[in-house]
Amino acid sequence: MKRLLAVLAAALAFAAVTATPASAEPPIREIHQAGTQNCIDVAGADKADGATILMYPCTHGSNERWQFRSTGDGYSQVIAMHSGKCLDVAGGSISDYANIIQYTCDGGDNQRWRYVQSGQYLKLQVKHSQKYLDVHTRTDNLRHAEQDYVGILLEDYPSA
Repeated sequence: MKRLLAVLAAALAFAAVTATPASAEPPIREIHQAGTQNCIDVAGADKADGATILMYPCTHGSNERWQFRSTGDGYSQVIAMHSGKCLDVAGGSISDYANIIQYTCDGGDNQRWRYVQSGQYLKLQVKHSQKYLDVHTRTDNLRHAEQDYVGILLEDYPSA
């Protein structure tokens, strides 16, 4: 009986040590505008809903770090690491040049993005309108458009 208990205890201890680890978190990334030193940035590191998203010279701050969390349908929520809020097409607009903001993640299709290969760069496409992330040339604010898009590069942010 003691031997059986010892074997069971050893088996339980082994099972506890070899348990399957939880799935790894998606990498944290900076999203760079192709051919520039600009990053997608939450203006002023604002944490509020509705904060402006723009292209800004990279400072490597947490308001320029993003995590792509899969929604299971080929798209991802793009989450600002400083606020925990999602990249969002304001008001769910389908109009060209609608503003891009950060907003509390709610699972809406206007917060689901995928990257699409475009030559040597990527472009971000939003699910609800199938339009692409673009940058307004005079203000550097991000918007979305059917034809226009900003080429991007994703760079994993060091995790240490």
